[in-house]
Amino acid sequence: MNLANRLSEAAAGRIPDEGFRLPFAVPFTAYIDAIVHGSRPRIVLQGNMLTYVPPMPVTERPINSQYHANYYQTVDATIRGNAVQGADHDRDVNNPPIDPWTTLSHTCIDDNPNVQVGILQAFLARMPSR
Repeated sequence: MNLANRLSEAAAGRIPDEGFRLPFAVPFTAYIDAIVHGSRPRIVLQGNMLTYVPPMPVTERPINSQYHANYYQTVDATIRGNAVQGADHDRDVNNPPIDPWTTLSHTCIDDNPNVQVGILQAFLARMPSR
C-alpha cells in the first residue's frame, strides 16, 4: 500500500492511525478525471434489468494538500470523474467547455492542452523557485 492510500485509510478510520499524517504538507496535488483505485465498471441485475454501474470517481481531497486542482468530465457514459469537496480549483471541463472545439471524455481529458496548462500554471505558482 502506498503512503497516500495509507493516510486516506487512517483518516477514514479504516486502519489504525500511525501518527504520521503530519508533520509534512504537500504543496500541490491535482486529479484529472480521477477514479477510485480498484473501482471497476460492472453490470448488476436490478429487478429484471441489467444495469451498467461505472467506476467510482474520487471525491475526497488528498490529505495534507495545501492546494488541490481537480479537472473532471461528466459526459462520458462509461467512466467519469466528479467534483472534489474542498478543492481549490474544481472544474468540469465541459460545463462550460474548456475547449470550444471538442467535448472531452475520460480517454482524452489528460491530453488536452488547456487542462495541462491549467495544472502546470497552478503548480508553478505554488512551488518555490530556486
